[in-house]
Amino acid sequence: MKTQRIWWKEAPASFRGRVEQIMPALCRINSGQVTEGRDETVGGSEIKACMRKVVLTKVCGAEDFGFATRAKFFRGHRQEEFNAPVHRLIAAEDGVYWAPQVRVVHRDYPELRAHVDNVYFISPDGTLEDATDICVVEEKSARVVPEFPHDNHIFQLHYQMGLLKNNFPQAEVVGQIYGTDLNGEHTDFDLLATYQPDLAESLFQRGVQIMAHVRTGTLPDPEPGLLCGFCPHLPSCPSWGDPQQVPFAPEIQQAAKRYKGLADQIKRLTEEKEQLKEQLLGTLTGQNRTWFKGQLGAGVFARVGEMPGRVTYDRQLEVDHPQIVAQYRRVGAPFPTLTIIDRGCVPD
Repeated sequence: MKTQRIWWKEAPASFRGRVEQIMPALCRINSGQVTEGRDETVGGSEIKACMRKVVLTKVCGAEDFGFATRAKFFRGHRQEEFNAPVHRLIAAEDGVYWAPQVRVVHRDYPELRAHVDNVYFISPDGTLEDATDICVVEEKSARVVPEFPHDNHIFQLHYQMGLLKNNFPQAEVVGQIYGTDLNGEHTDFDLLATYQPDLAESLFQRGVQIMAHVRTGTLPDPEPGLLCGFCPHLPSCPSWGDPQQVPFAPEIQQAAKRYKGLADQIKRLTEEKEQLKEQLLGTLTGQNRTWFKGQLGAGVFARVGEMPGRVTYDRQLEVDHPQIVAQYRRVGAPFPTLTIIDRGCVPD
């Protein structure tokens, strides 16, 4: 008989706590083959990450992620499941083939591998072995879709295309990064990447070098970047100072901790503020109206306007080639502004 656990009779009864307990198992189930044998192979998400961090992760084991990070992994899996019917119908209507989660391994270096989210292909017999054309669609899910794809994601795409070309040399290989957020925004960044043999080979050699460090127990030099703050090995990283260095005065240490605490608090308040803004805008600008000006209650007034989208372009291009800069300008979508005036806060 299966053992029962009645969470709502536990003290304290907390469904939130039960969800946080079950999330590690859920992520293991969802990851499946993707994380299998990861200590002995180099995957696409690791190929351009800091080499020192990748080696340490394989030697020491992966870090114990918190709930928020695991929830992001879970969100990515759910996004893939959400998009699966879309891919299936596109393939059916376009008369091409689609295969999800294609596991591809380098023919000469079996430690190099990838699980490709989506592979579209044209083939006379419906198999990748005889494909004449291959298109990779690598899916990325984020709370907010970035304006440009992350460098690591671009290299991951080229690594995947290189492995597919290595296995199916007769095919023409291209790829795109498809980014989505939780509100339905989506983009492919106007980027259709083509297989680059030199780039692919350099990524392969990097992967071979990573595994050489793992086998010999040596550590490569760190590669500092924007993600250093999320690395569990930061305290011992030589690029962030000598661990034996004399610490700063206690007041400086406390100032740093206070600064971090305030930054976390501001982040939480900003997220709450944005949620309230969406709620207010949804009510005040209904029926296709993009503006509002009026009183919400006793002493409380609101004004909603609209700002034009931000124009972005390469400023150096404007200096070097002003005659063509206009075609490279990008104009973002207009966005609403919200001003709240609370006269009840003003003393008499």
